[in-house]
Amino acid sequence: MESYYIVNDPNDPLAARATEIRKQDYLFWKEVKPDLEDDFDISCHTLATRTGLSERRTRDITMALYRLAELPLTRALQETYYFLDFSRLITIDAVLSKLGDVPTETLERIDQELASYLTPTSPRQVLPSNTNLRRKLNGLIAVETPTPEEEKEATPQKDPYFTYSSFGGKAGLAVEFDEATLIAIDEHVSQAAEKHNLTKADALAKLILGDIEQRVKVVLHMYRAYDQKAAPGFIQGFGWVSPETADGIRPTQKRDMDLARELESESYVTPPLIGAFVEGRDGVCRWPGCHRPAESCQKDHRIDHAKGGKTAGSNLASLCQHHHNIKTDGGAFYIMDPHTGDIVWLFDDGHWEYDEPQGPLAPKNKNWALTVGQAIAARRAAAKERNDS
Repeated sequence: MESYYIVNDPNDPLAARATEIRKQDYLFWKEVKPDLEDDFDISCHTLATRTGLSERRTRDITMALYRLAELPLTRALQETYYFLDFSRLITIDAVLSKLGDVPTETLERIDQELASYLTPTSPRQVLPSNTNLRRKLNGLIAVETPTPEEEKEATPQKDPYFTYSSFGGKAGLAVEFDEATLIAIDEHVSQAAEKHNLTKADALAKLILGDIEQRVKVVLHMYRAYDQKAAPGFIQGFGWVSPETADGIRPTQKRDMDLARELESESYVTPPLIGAFVEGRDGVCRWPGCHRPAESCQKDHRIDHAKGGKTAGSNLASLCQHHHNIKTDGGAFYIMDPHTGDIVWLFDDGHWEYDEPQGPLAPKNKNWALTVGQAIAARRAAAKERNDS
């Protein structure tokens, strides 16, 4: 059976019309985008006044198209299916811009992984949301960051702390830390925000100014392949981090997710070890297109516990409160592959949708992390050999 995203469903007139709109929009902007030798500001201003879009939007679209030209495999997918709207194309450019001037071989690796991620593997598959696309890209660039040795050879940077004025009496603070430090700070601020019912910005200000105290132990949950030393890590609530960052975070407790995958419990309440596996497999709420983090979701028994359903990874899925209520009320039901965690949602009106898990333990991400780890280990070995010779 042919694999395709729901947005490209050949048997759905609505999806077909929407695909044609995306196609014509894409082809229009590809045709009118400024040439590299054109004055960028004037060109975007002209496009904005003639299309009714903002100048910022025309800039973003132009940059997204030139970025896509650097990703030939991803571009080929787009120009075959026309499934990516400009919101997603702009997200791809915005995240990859974090890498700055990217070497060709780096872009080739990212293009290959991105194209693989965006290739549908089942019929009626749900197109990755902007949030999940951003998470995937952040994972790809995390493993492309310089190693500590490479950073030492780079030109020293100025103090990455500065303030700036904004509008309406507001001002901003920009500061950079190494990943491990930032992750710990972010978790500390998040806990303070939740405890005192504050925004994270207000919680940070009050912590620094001494208006509140936060005497808690920060606990980070990291998923990482144990059989590959150079594998990247995935930190719950943050995302993928480079192998160097993962190496710097020393776990005080290790839990075997291979064991957790096979565990079953007689209790209705999900034990922590089984829950950690489900969260690591799912990544987000399993309702198609929802991106609420799995750790903030309920563990739903696909077959009710009262009807003999197991409290085990093969019978549990992460559902946020809202979508759990829809399932409980009978508006939709799902069938789950106990081995891969793939889910088929069945709806009252007769249609169905296919959803893949997004977490670090999902088959796609688990295999990718191992492959990346092997590549990094080989790169390190080659660098050591050059230094020793």
